[in-house]
Amino acid sequence: MSWFGYAAGPVGLSWKVFWRNRRSTFIGFLLPVLLNPVIAAPLRNKEIGGAHGAGYVAVGLLGLALVTSFVNLLGSVAARREELVLKRLRGTECPPSAVFAGQLGAGAAVVLIQALVLGSVAVGRFGAPLPADPGCCCSPCWAATCCSRSWRWPCPG
Repeated sequence: MSWFGYAAGPVGLSWKVFWRNRRSTFIGFLLPVLLNPVIAAPLRNKEIGGAHGAGYVAVGLLGLALVTSFVNLLGSVAARREELVLKRLRGTECPPSAVFAGQLGAGAAVVLIQALVLGSVAVGRFGAPLPADPGCCCSPCWAATCCSRSWRWPCPG
């Protein structure tokens, strides 16, 4: 089985664990989504630093979503370590990098969904303009892809 096949299992597991845990679902997903209309509604027709107020709030809440996703990732790794799940996974042929990549993949999927929800609410409901240069939105993704391709996982032996 390939490395990506091994990473697909932890993605599904982390996805299920995230959505079944009410606390992580509320703090990690619903809090930024529910705060968006509350904070962005008064700033609908205002500009902050030359940017549309609702778009400014959406980007800030996306930053909050990234932070909560990272904290949720740390909490899940610590909980799985305490429950000896990671120790049991070491006894299988699944590489540790695939386990952590699976957890990162599930977190990235949640943040991507939040970005779509926050962006669509900011544009559709509050009239924030779309970015003038959509390539700027994709450049962090390209940079992350290039950096991850050039960096190799340390392999024993």
